[in-house]
Amino acid sequence: MATEEYYLLKARALNAGVNMSEYVRQCIKNSIVKQRLTPEIHDYIRKLCGMANNLNQIARKANAQGYINARSEYLHLANEIDRLINRI
Repeated sequence: MATEEYYLLKARALNAGVNMSEYVRQCIKNSIVKQRLTPEIHDYIRKLCGMANNLNQIARKANAQGYINARSEYLHLANEIDRLINRI
């Protein structure tokens, strides 16, 4: 534990009105550590970001040329987004 972390722990335990050991026990007992995102999930997130950019371009096209011209692109992209979200 680094010095800064030690003093942070000490201050938080003091504020909670318990000693440092009890504070750590309570942290362990009550905390939840979430699993890191897998490389596969990171890839899905990158794809969703790209799809968001594409959706923005489709919206611009719809504003410029009318909704009818952009509708099929939108429907295709919406289906792809739904499929990807279901995978996640």
